[in-house]
Amino acid sequence: MPTPTKRTDQMTKHLTKAEREKREAAEQTTMKARGKPRRVPAIVKADKTAASYWEHIWKGMEELEILDTVDQYALASLCSLLSMRDKLAEVVPELMIRISEHATDLDADGLMAMADVLGSCNALSLKRLKIEAQCLQLEDKLGLTPSGRSRLAVHKQEAEAADKDDDLFGA
Repeated sequence: MPTPTKRTDQMTKHLTKAEREKREAAEQTTMKARGKPRRVPAIVKADKTAASYWEHIWKGMEELEILDTVDQYALASLCSLLSMRDKLAEVVPELMIRISEHATDLDADGLMAMADVLGSCNALSLKRLKIEAQCLQLEDKLGLTPSGRSRLAVHKQEAEAADKDDDLFGA
């Protein structure tokens, strides 16, 4: 994971006046005050499971005050992926149960068909694992994992320390 960048007011590196002004101008264009999401994206509304994940996650993130309009699309992607993961988690075991119920009644052609279905189940299980990995990455980036939250806490602590230092040095 790359080292997070620091805002100009939190930097300890010495910058020339021109470098500092250039950096501050760049920060102002990219770090404008962003509002909280106003509505649930359509991709989430269309899926009841994704919508329930949105509501659940949104409540937790709202308390932390870390979600803004830019993050809502990453959260929408996360909710959709979680919904897909849940659907795969239901389908694969159900297919396996059906296969095992009919395994003794099959002839050679039926066994070949069963092998194809088992291959499909394996492919679906691998897809589910990939979705879970994607979910973990998004959760970390949104601050929903322990490491993500600790990283946010460090950033918050650094910002508070920078504010206290500004008072000490009369900035």
